[in-house]
Parts: sequence; C-alpha cells; structure tokens
Amino acid sequence: MTKFILHGGDTSDINVDNDNFFKEFGKELKDNGKILLNYFARDEHEWDRLAKEDQDRISRLNKNKEIRFEIAKEDIFEKQIRLADVIYFRGGDTYKLLEILKKIKKLESLFEGKIIIGSSAGACVLGKYFYDNDYDKFDEGLGFVNFKIFCHYDESCLELVKKLDDYKEKTEMLLLPSYEHKIIYKSDSI
Repeated sequence: MTKFILHGGDTSDINVDNDNFFKEFGKELKDNGKILLNYFARDEHEWDRLAKEDQDRISRLNKNKEIRFEIAKEDIFEKQIRLADVIYFRGGDTYKLLEILKKIKKLESLFEGKIIIGSSAGACVLGKYFYDNDYDKFDEGLGFVNFKIFCHYDESCLELVKKLDDYKEKTEMLLLPSYEHKIIYKSDSI
C-alpha cells in the first residue's frame, strides 16, 4: 500500500494546519527511517535553506523518532528513492518538477509501499490533471492519484474549479486549500 499525502501549499507559514501536516511525516515512519527531500521545483541555490527549514520542522514535530534526511539529486534520484521510506516534493514550479519526473522510467513502481508527500506543485504533479496557479493553466500530471488537483483553493476560485472539472474526462476533484492536506491510500500493483 502506498500512502499519498497531498497538501495545498504555503508550507513555510507557521500554523496548526501546517504543523499537523508535518506530523504526518513521522506517523508511520519507523525509527531511523529516511525522508528524501525533493526540491526539484525550486532553484538549486534555495535547496539548503529549504532543507534546513523542513528538517527542523519535521524533527520538532516528530520528537519521538530518529529521522534521517537526504536531499534529492537528479543524477541519483532513482537510487535515493529505493533507499527512502518517505519522499517529499515541496512546492515551486510545477513544470520544472514535472519535466524531471517524466524522465524517470517506472517511477510509480519505485514509489510502491512508500509514503509520497507533495505540497502545491508537488501535489499537482502526482494527480491525473491539475490547475497551475502560477501559469494559470490546466494540464496533465503523472496520474499516480486519479484526481484533478487544485491547490491554494479558496471560494474565490469557484469559476476555475468549474473549468478544471470540465477539463478532459470526468475525474474526481481534490480541492486543497493552503495549509490543508488529504491522505490517499493506493493499492500497489502485483
């Protein structure tokens, strides 16, 4: 069983909803488990700062666990996935992330049995279809979860949600307001 945790975005903000999200990282993680932090959606000069921010937050909210962290690197990403328990895709540029992930053969099978976490752009790429807030367009994700994903949702977005609903074939919609997350379990293929 693969566990997907999809978050609406704005993880940098400190609030109860984001704290609950970061607590999810450790809930099913065994002691000394490894979290692979993926920042492919961001410029590389930001990665160390983001990693420190995420590691501090995850560790603080999962004090009962010894957690190992590693930053994803494109040239060894497949190997890193195999050795990780949790893979976290932080937000940023959806298309930058999507372009890199599309190059990896059998990525979905590499994810099997793991906890896959995506926030904003990281959630969008995992869905079947998504609305990209930065580019103001609808597009196709990797389809690992069979949803149309709308991140940073609020009631002012109802017209865009309707357009996403009408985009391509009918698929269940997943509306993710900033700070909020949803958990989806998916049976692994045999």
